[in-house]
Amino acid sequence: MKHRRHLTFCSLFFLVCVAISNGQPKPSAEDQEKLDRAQKVAKQFVERFRATLDFGKTWQRFRSSDQTCALYAVLGEFSNVALEEKSLDQRLADMGVNERVLERYHAASWNYWLVSGAYVYSVAPSRGGSEPDIDAVLDGKRSRTLMTKLAKLNKTTKYVKWIDEDESVPEPKPRTRQEMEQAIREMNRFAATFRTHMPRDAMKSAQWKSAVSWFGRVHRMNSIIDGDPLRKCPIDKIYVAQIGHFAFGFVEEKGQMKILTMILITQ
Repeated sequence: MKHRRHLTFCSLFFLVCVAISNGQPKPSAEDQEKLDRAQKVAKQFVERFRATLDFGKTWQRFRSSDQTCALYAVLGEFSNVALEEKSLDQRLADMGVNERVLERYHAASWNYWLVSGAYVYSVAPSRGGSEPDIDAVLDGKRSRTLMTKLAKLNKTTKYVKWIDEDESVPEPKPRTRQEMEQAIREMNRFAATFRTHMPRDAMKSAQWKSAVSWFGRVHRMNSIIDGDPLRKCPIDKIYVAQIGHFAFGFVEEKGQMKILTMILITQ
């Protein structure tokens, strides 16, 4: 299916897409057991988010005690050479951004992505695990009022765009604390607009269940990542669990599987 337009759910450069290899060796019995536990906790997270439609509150309940990895992940993905030239701490200092701002930016980013996804994949036509028809959401009668509001909002925002009509034009990127604060406000406005139009059967509809099946079959992200890509966290393994467009990086903490970071999946 070709999309005539590009949905920029999380187009900001701070969000990390982690590439997962499907050709990994079979995990040990111990690692498989941890993967299974991670999947169970992932389901609990999704159910909690469905009930609240609030990423921030849900995140606090399931996150690991150390938020360093999650917060630094929203700064973007840097090569080893780039990190040697300038550390993440130095980049923060240059931007005038502290940890509290990062926490709010992290919550707003994922709230926008997951709330908008909850709407789209709950109404986008999909049957028997077929690819969700996003264009039907953009053009369909059911979503016309919401799409009109989003289009108007799209004209007032600078850093966050729901619809990117021209992919050849790069979007501006927040470079300072003031700009990041503006991006947070923009993401919160989009998320609030989606919430007011959320269907009663959000994340429970037949379309949602079919979309979850499609994401799982196509992306197959359940796996193990060795080490920390950002070289910021003293960890050996990240256990990746996926449910639909939700994907999580787990670590074991005091015998429990806790979410270390979120992973972005786009259709």
